[in-house]
Amino acid sequence: MLERGVLVGGDYRVERKLSEGGMGAVFVAEQVSTGAKRALKIVRPELLRNAKLRERFAQEAKVTSRIASDHIVSVVAAGYDEKLALPWLAMELLNGETLHDLVESRGPLPVD
Repeated sequence: MLERGVLVGGDYRVERKLSEGGMGAVFVAEQVSTGAKRALKIVRPELLRNAKLRERFAQEAKVTSRIASDHIVSVVAAGYDEKLALPWLAMELLNGETLHDLVESRGPLPVD
C-alpha cells in the first residue's frame, strides 16, 4: 500500500505498517509539523471506486472527531491526498497490546 517515507496529506511521513484489515490499513507515521507519532488510516485503493465506502470513511472522520472519550481514539486530522489519490485519517497513536494479544498471553479474562 504505502511505502516507508511517503508523505501523506503534506504532513504525515509513513514509518511502518501497524495493522491491516478488510477495508484498509493503519500505519505509524510522523506528523512532520510537530514531530508527534500518529496512526494514519487509509482505505484500500480498490475500494475507493465505491462511492458508499468513500462516504463511510469520510463519515467516520467526522463522527469520531466529535466524541470526547478516554475509550475512543482521537482523530487529529483527515483529508484527501490528491497526489496519492487516497483519503486518510490521522489519529492519536496508542501504545499497548491488542485484546487478542492479551488473551493469548494471559488466557481468558475474568468477567469483572
